[in-house]
Amino acid sequence: MTENAIGPWGALFLRGIAALIDIIIFTIQALLITGLSYIMYLIVAIAGANSDSGPLLVIIVAVASIILSLSAMYFYFLYPIGKHGCTRGMKGMGLTLTRIDGGKVGYILALLRYLCILIFYSIPVIGWVMILISIITILCSERQQAIHDMVCKTVVRA
Repeated sequence: MTENAIGPWGALFLRGIAALIDIIIFTIQALLITGLSYIMYLIVAIAGANSDSGPLLVIIVAVASIILSLSAMYFYFLYPIGKHGCTRGMKGMGLTLTRIDGGKVGYILALLRYLCILIFYSIPVIGWVMILISIITILCSERQQAIHDMVCKTVVRA
């Protein structure tokens, strides 16, 4: 018996749309953060042009930019999955993420799953192969799990 009553093609479709929604929203958010980082850099460049603290200010802005970027990833992906079991895209498609046993994912497992996604799908060429393998595993596995779900022992439920 499958975990999702919608079947493998329905699960693949809903997950794909949810991922697309998440990518669009997160990209907009990332662009806003990049713009904010650039504005901070310009202010520092102008303010620090005639001072000895210019290089230190640039380092501070670089660190602040990294912190903003990591915070964006945490608050968009990790926090909602750890607390509610879904991102905005997943919620919009009526999907939730749970452990295989039906328990709450939690923050540590959400982080592990996110790291698996980054590692599996971000490597050039290998990432495309992994995406194809994940599509096949979603369509063919009993619980419609992608590779990162199998590794983390999670399941997306409709």
